[in-house]
Amino acid sequence: MDNLLIPSLLGLFLLLVACESPTSSTLTEKGGKSTVQAATINIDSTSEPIAAIQKELDQFEAKRGNKNRTIWQRPRMIIQQLGDLSDKVVADIGAGPYGYFSFQIAQNAKKVIAIDIDPLSLGFIDSMRLEILAPNKQQAIETRLTQPDNPSLKDQEVDVVILMNIYAYLPDHLAYLKKIKKGMKPNSQILIIDFKMRHLPIGPTQEEKIPLYVVEKELVQAGFKLDLVDDRTLDYQYMIIATKENRERAEQRIGRRE
Repeated sequence: MDNLLIPSLLGLFLLLVACESPTSSTLTEKGGKSTVQAATINIDSTSEPIAAIQKELDQFEAKRGNKNRTIWQRPRMIIQQLGDLSDKVVADIGAGPYGYFSFQIAQNAKKVIAIDIDPLSLGFIDSMRLEILAPNKQQAIETRLTQPDNPSLKDQEVDVVILMNIYAYLPDHLAYLKKIKKGMKPNSQILIIDFKMRHLPIGPTQEEKIPLYVVEKELVQAGFKLDLVDDRTLDYQYMIIATKENRERAEQRIGRRE
């Protein structure tokens, strides 16, 4: 395992259990059926460094009551849908409480900005990256504290934005999407994954969920082009990938729909 340090995470694990606060769940964890493009899904990667990181992260998930997250979440498949990330900057908005996706994306991406409203979560991610990432990957993750109504992205800073299980908790969806769009480079992508509306053995209450068709509509209103809408591949969640369009093209397309 030359790409990975062999860590002892007991101390960090105890830190997570002790420090996890109610505010961390606000932005970090929380039907309809539509198909824009049929999803062709590959089997999850089991490369040694990534598999080892997944194992460590699953231990944290199990302690929080999310058993077998790698099985039902299929993180490697999700990351594969974003294509080659080797020269791209990825914003993981709502990365806490411990960077479940940030650490796995960091193995492929040029840089990951782990964004959250909870300073304890970000402090834990900063400590954890020094433990489980190889020296040449430790600087691939940057943590950034934000507010609930602001993604805190610089203009055209990122190539990919990920919103995992947090969309329903955003105070103003459309305004937030427009702020995200401002921080995205031309032709960059946004990935939104959230829980389906049906009764599920895991996830938030029905009142804390948001229907797939609402997310689709709001993405289009914010000026994104839907590339992939998939509510079949994942057992408990739907997945949407959309591309930032320039203003003129977005207005033309929305005008044609109206």
